[in-house]
Amino acid sequence: CVKWGNKTSSTPIERQSPFYTHAFTYQYNSNTGKAPSNEFSAPASGPEDFHCDRPNVGLVDMLSLGASDFRIDATKHISPEDLSAIKKKVQIKMGGKLPDDFFVWLEVLTGGEAQYIWTGPSWYGTKFANILKQDLILDLEVDKIKMWDGLYPKEPFHNPTVPRHCVVIQNDDHDQQNPVHRNFEIRLFTNPNGVTDNNNNDWPIRFILSSYYHAYGDLVPYIKAHEPMACAYVGNGYTRTHRDIPVINAMRAWMKLTPISEASLDIGHCT
Repeated sequence: CVKWGNKTSSTPIERQSPFYTHAFTYQYNSNTGKAPSNEFSAPASGPEDFHCDRPNVGLVDMLSLGASDFRIDATKHISPEDLSAIKKKVQIKMGGKLPDDFFVWLEVLTGGEAQYIWTGPSWYGTKFANILKQDLILDLEVDKIKMWDGLYPKEPFHNPTVPRHCVVIQNDDHDQQNPVHRNFEIRLFTNPNGVTDNNNNDWPIRFILSSYYHAYGDLVPYIKAHEPMACAYVGNGYTRTHRDIPVINAMRAWMKLTPISEASLDIGHCT
């Protein structure tokens, strides 16, 4: 096994990622078509890793086309300083102020390392909020950056440092796969775990995930996502939680809206 030098990166030397190949083989295997290597990939941690201005230009381009909301996956693998710098560049390119309806939610999923990521001044706890404040200056701008920590519904208490108006909660994907789990979605809006004040003020940002694809094994056949007549839970393809009337009305009640019927959404054939 041969160890090769670090790829071009702005990452500090102590965080750089090695690259290994079997012996001195470096070409793709003619039989498998795969690279003969095992790479321990490091997080993208600096300007070179982000290909200069590409993320900023991409976000600004999408804003110019009418987009306003963005989800950034695998955020815990990005240095908080660099992520904040990206948002600062977007702010500058937008004339010094993020749009009023600008909304970014970061996927900062935690497993057994929750206490390290959230507790005290570490990574995405108060440290990240302070970094954002230095770059974006105004609290109003900082509050446009939200997080999905993955701690709901089991461990909401493991994220005590981030204000709840900056936290997104939703159920695990598997809780949305069939009508048996409908009550998980209803409870998300009627009485979610971790409510300490009242259901109006705690957890003000709540998401449901529709069109979750049931993938069994590696081979995923193509199934069209948009089917106008499809009901919430049909077969083993997509689920469409946004067409489940009990869930919709639980959401509407939380938003102080009146209930609706299947017929009003042209899905009267669904039950």
